[in-house]
Amino acid sequence: MDFGIKGKVALVTGGSRGLGKHAALSLAGEGVNVAISGRTQETLDKTVGELKDLGVSSVGVVADVSDLSTAESAHKQVVDSLGPVDILVNNAGGGRPSSTVADTSFENYLGTFNLNLFGAFQLMQLVIPNMQAQHWGRIISITSIYGREYGGNVSYMSAKAALIATTKHAGVTLAKDGVLFNTIAPGSISHEQGGW
Repeated sequence: MDFGIKGKVALVTGGSRGLGKHAALSLAGEGVNVAISGRTQETLDKTVGELKDLGVSSVGVVADVSDLSTAESAHKQVVDSLGPVDILVNNAGGGRPSSTVADTSFENYLGTFNLNLFGAFQLMQLVIPNMQAQHWGRIISITSIYGREYGGNVSYMSAKAALIATTKHAGVTLAKDGVLFNTIAPGSISHEQGGW
């Protein structure tokens, strides 16, 4: 299928395994040059090799999106290696052990928001100016069914709901600039490293 995105540059966070890896491979299959971020160099290198085998340029950037001090340097590495980001896939995310408001520490709650919302928000802010300038950009955020209905723990559910709301707001306000936003809210997904 030809989506007309050949030659574009994409950044997929959490792109070295699981759903993020499959998103990166799908983009590469469309001729998109793909940067992936993740926390483990070995896993990044393996996936970058698979992306390059599809005939595109690719780079892996070691970065933890929950560490808000790393967003600018990670973005710069991508731009320096592949060029400005045309497509951002905010895939990195996850929960921390907790259950209810009563048993969730503020540190835990904040950490879950850093991973699932604030890191994505920072990357949006970094890539949007170029997207506006060229009047074309796509930002896809992987949320969760638990961001739309009850399930999971309170911090994860809240962070994913906030990411959905942020995306709705951005989509309405930036459509005039050719920057389009979508969320995908999957349920549990099994991946090759085991678990869900």
